[in-house]
Amino acid sequence: METAVSYLHDLVLMPTFWQWLGMIVIVIFIVGSVRNLFRIKKCWWSYGLLAVMGFLAGGTVVYIGDLANLPPTFLALLLIIWVCCCGSGWKKICMGLLLGSTVFAWNAIVDNFIRNHSDDFMLPRVIFAFLFYIITWLAAPEKDDDLTPEMWRLILLLTIVPVGSVLGVVLLSRERWEPGNVDLRLHFAVLCLSILAFVGLLWAIRVLMRQRKLEQEAMFAQMNQKYYETMEQQHFEIRRLRHDMANHLQALAALPEGERDKYIRELLDNSALSRTLNYCGDSTVNAVLSVKEGMLQQQNISCEMKLDIPEELPFEKADICAIYANALDNAAEACEGLPEKMRQISLESRAGKGMLAIKISNPCGKSSRMEYSVFPSTTKADRKNHGYGLRSIEKSVRRYGGNMEIGQKEGVFELFCCIPFP
Repeated sequence: METAVSYLHDLVLMPTFWQWLGMIVIVIFIVGSVRNLFRIKKCWWSYGLLAVMGFLAGGTVVYIGDLANLPPTFLALLLIIWVCCCGSGWKKICMGLLLGSTVFAWNAIVDNFIRNHSDDFMLPRVIFAFLFYIITWLAAPEKDDDLTPEMWRLILLLTIVPVGSVLGVVLLSRERWEPGNVDLRLHFAVLCLSILAFVGLLWAIRVLMRQRKLEQEAMFAQMNQKYYETMEQQHFEIRRLRHDMANHLQALAALPEGERDKYIRELLDNSALSRTLNYCGDSTVNAVLSVKEGMLQQQNISCEMKLDIPEELPFEKADICAIYANALDNAAEACEGLPEKMRQISLESRAGKGMLAIKISNPCGKSSRMEYSVFPSTTKADRKNHGYGLRSIEKSVRRYGGNMEIGQKEGVFELFCCIPFP
């Protein structure tokens, strides 16, 4: 504890300008590394807390066998990341543990194997902070990408190895480093392996996120293929009706009035005439809506659609698919269990003046008005595999700097998204 107090005294009362400058550089690089891993919340205090975290992470002394400094600083680092960064809770925990274990492993190397041989303890920290920033810049996954909770739990299990190694070396060792006293080469090797584990796990997270994105694109491609098959079938039915039109007219002329009306209704109920495939000018929206409309018809849910999208939207197809498909799936789920006459969904969407606006309404069976501060939970029994639709929509909307609002008024749930064109 005496060494920690002495170190903090030297750190707070730095006698030279270069040591002050070195600490500022360390804070900048560590905060930059966090920005490479996360999207920071747009609050005035976020970067202030992250600067405090950078000061603690880069300046905390970590002596082998010292129980005073590492645990509270590690907890403070995790808490600041949880408060200041965006993303799922699993992502914050896993990335925070990886970041903390790597930084503190290097601090332990500096304080136990470098600082005892040199008075310049700041330069190794500055070099590490710079390299740490470069690694996170090159190897970090996209900040808006995410994994499923099951995948994050797997990453957390793998993260226990480097985190446990650092905590074990520092907290469980009874040996203190003193020149010529004990040989801590094994401790040094374990700390170095913990740093290498960060690079490997960060790369693994990037690969898993890329794989998940490919799976989402494959799902969209399958949906698109089904849309084109449906369109081809509709065109075939239309050609067949045109070919048989003369026969239909002759049959109508020969039928009595009552049977004639029935025959006309049967013709109008033909899927080639009753089903719409070209809802707007965007092929992706057409593909999603054609598939989902068939699903809604099977569930006896009526859907009123008003779309004004004259041309292709300038967004990623996977994001467009996620927004419209998840919104309609959530609306259909809300209609389950309601009387058939109440199963009505309204979809309005318009693109113009550099913006895309989407509004979806569905009954929810409540009369009071409320605004949701958190996402409403799924009504399905399998909560493990459902209930992430609104989060997926929000993720796609925020990717382009848009806003998503949800609320309830007079028994009607409303979802509104406003997305600026990139």
